[in-house]
Amino acid sequence: MKFRNENKTDNPCFKWCVTRALNPVTDHPERITKQLNEQAETLNFKNISYPVKLKDVDKFEKQNSTISLNVLGHDDENKIYPLRISNKHERLHEVNLLLLEDRHYVN
Repeated sequence: MKFRNENKTDNPCFKWCVTRALNPVTDHPERITKQLNEQAETLNFKNISYPVKLKDVDKFEKQNSTISLNVLGHDDENKIYPLRISNKHERLHEVNLLLLEDRHYVN
């Protein structure tokens, strides 16, 4: 069974983007599958509210000691710039996310 993120009220795109970045697939990476749900359960999202504010990325990173997380933004000319660069440089996984309209994450 395949799931799509159709629940717009809690906006868990941060959760799915981080999980998918750590568990990439080539076939339909936009789908939220049973397997992706199981993979997300291995991460600590405790006390993370959706949509995730930029300041809460620090909390997520502290709760997940193998992940460093960078967040990028873009301007009206689609130039990319850093919003948050992790200071955790020696971690097993480095995840880069793009924040759109201050509320929607993509990777």
